[in-house]
Amino acid sequence: MSIRSDVNLLGRTLGQVLKEQEGEAFFDLVERTRALVREVRAGGDDRELQDMLAGLSGEDAGNLARAFTWYFQLVNLAEEYERVRVLQGATGVRPQSLEQALLDLKAQGLSADEVESLLSRLDLGLTFTAHPTEMRRRTIRNHLVQVAQAIPDLSAGGVDGPQAARIAAHVEAMWSTPELRRLKPTVLDEVKGGLNYITNIARALPELQRDLRGAFQAAFGRDTDATLPLSFSSWMGGDRDGNPFVTPDATREALTLHRERAREVLLGGIRAAFADLSQERGGQETYRAELQALHNA
Repeated sequence: MSIRSDVNLLGRTLGQVLKEQEGEAFFDLVERTRALVREVRAGGDDRELQDMLAGLSGEDAGNLARAFTWYFQLVNLAEEYERVRVLQGATGVRPQSLEQALLDLKAQGLSADEVESLLSRLDLGLTFTAHPTEMRRRTIRNHLVQVAQAIPDLSAGGVDGPQAARIAAHVEAMWSTPELRRLKPTVLDEVKGGLNYITNIARALPELQRDLRGAFQAAFGRDTDATLPLSFSSWMGGDRDGNPFVTPDATREALTLHRERAREVLLGGIRAAFADLSQERGGQETYRAELQALHNA
């Protein structure tokens, strides 16, 4: 599969959903709009497009905007996977990679010990901050994640395969779900939205640590105990930027949510280790004790 075939399949899937949910007439409106926009971009006159849009009902205009919004959302997913596909197929040292950074330091005359010392002094602080402008509902974001996870396997079955059917189901669900919140998000809504990313970050960090050690081995020919120079902090629920709803009570509740999510991540790691590693005598008791300690924390 290529990005072109991915985009075509996603576009056809959305088109089929529009036919089923809104009817042939609305699907024809979307296609006519697409054709007129192409003509205008090619240098044609835009009067026909403007006249057509001006004559739409409020409902059709809203659905038309939604249709193109979803189309570009799906195209963005295909483009993101295309970047992954290119990186997976690349040979040699990737630009802007950890290995390239270490090779650049080596080319500047730094030894392995000096680079390790540099890494120990670095502190790249990444801060979570609330984004009230992120208005998409969590349900919609989850559907988009599911579509993105299905795209790599499209080549196995094509348009009639199980992954294509899975994508169609999520696209249909998204179209039937209001995209935006109807109520303004609270401070804790913003905290919960930001904490959704913690699990993925926790999953990625060990892989990034392995990448660092592999890059060090490739650049300097030996192993290293250097660790990622990353630290995390959060303003969510505690940033005193004039928001009257960020009260001491809101901050305490935000800290509770942070603590609960951290505990969930640790529990998940312990369960995964317990499943993957063989246990010596007493291992079961140790595991239960660790779980109980985390639950009581």
